[in-house]
Amino acid sequence: MQVDFTAIAVFACLAFIVKAFVDAWSRRRVLRAAPSEEVLRAFMEGEDRHRRLASLYWGIVAVALALAFAGIGARGVDHIDPASVALVLAAVGASNLVFFAISRRLS
Repeated sequence: MQVDFTAIAVFACLAFIVKAFVDAWSRRRVLRAAPSEEVLRAFMEGEDRHRRLASLYWGIVAVALALAFAGIGARGVDHIDPASVALVLAAVGASNLVFFAISRRLS
């Protein structure tokens, strides 16, 4: 089965561009309101924490998916079957649970 990923890639790029634009616009509005130094510091610390947690989240998901695909490769499967899909979904679910536990500990 041949799949053309061009439309998916274009959509992903557009979604990222919109997200970056909205983030920059909202930051600019907050900074333009001339908040006090304390509010500005809290805003920047919140953004920094959000970025660190996002990196942690995607790192955990990437490792879990790598382990899932390694497990699929070790089974010698060269096509999509229900067990392979279940393994990938279980890896994503487990990584989300691990992230939830770690983020609760960090807060």
